[in-house]
Amino acid sequence: MIRYAAIIGLTAGVVSFSGDAKAEDKEPFAVVEIGGAGEWGLGGGSGFGPSAALELSPIKSLLLEVGVAPLFSGGHAEWDTDLLFKKSFELSENCGI
Repeated sequence: MIRYAAIIGLTAGVVSFSGDAKAEDKEPFAVVEIGGAGEWGLGGGSGFGPSAALELSPIKSLLLEVGVAPLFSGGHAEWDTDLLFKKSFELSENCGI
């Protein structure tokens, strides 16, 4: 299981850094994120599995991310789901970032 999650994570890292980005390029409508996920429980158990997410920008300053990850451990699977709302904002005009 650990090798499977590591291979998926490395593949996702290579794919995400393989493109050249330019300032004049248009923003994509959606971004697909693929990788590995893991969890360690307080009681001593752990689970690993693949992870997939879709990031959309329906409004210019709002990002919406929907993801799912089945975590396999001890002959059963737990499904982790995420729904994230990300709002970009400027801290100050003089920040320089």
